[in-house]
Amino acid sequence: MSLNLWGDKLEGLRIKAEWYFHYDDGSVMGPFFNAMTAGGLSKFAEVLTTIPAPFIVIGDGTGELFRKAVGAIIQSGAVLRFRSTLSLSEGNGDFTWASVYSDATAQAGSGIKLNQLDQVFSKNSTQVLNIECKFTLQQGA
Repeated sequence: MSLNLWGDKLEGLRIKAEWYFHYDDGSVMGPFFNAMTAGGLSKFAEVLTTIPAPFIVIGDGTGELFRKAVGAIIQSGAVLRFRSTLSLSEGNGDFTWASVYSDATAQAGSGIKLNQLDQVFSKNSTQVLNIECKFTLQQGA
């Protein structure tokens, strides 16, 4: 099985199942490809809800400007959502990207970047901003 988390155009998570039969004489049959079931995709999404210490991080061309622990991970079937809410006093400014990290702390630069969205957006002190990153597990190519 191979995981391609972002595809060529950041289209989302794709799962491709491959089967191989390895014989003791050294011969191999495969790869053989098959479809994931809806239950299988749902189970993979469920497992991903256990990603340790997820954070949403935002920044600009100069680097990381703000990060916040994910407030909720919501799984429904093969869809997984990471959500955080920025209060009036949090994350104010102009940004050019947003990312989801795992194994992170409140310390800038910590963790493993899972993905990055390059998108211009702003937030000011009169706004509450809910940020959601939605991963959809689907058949791979």
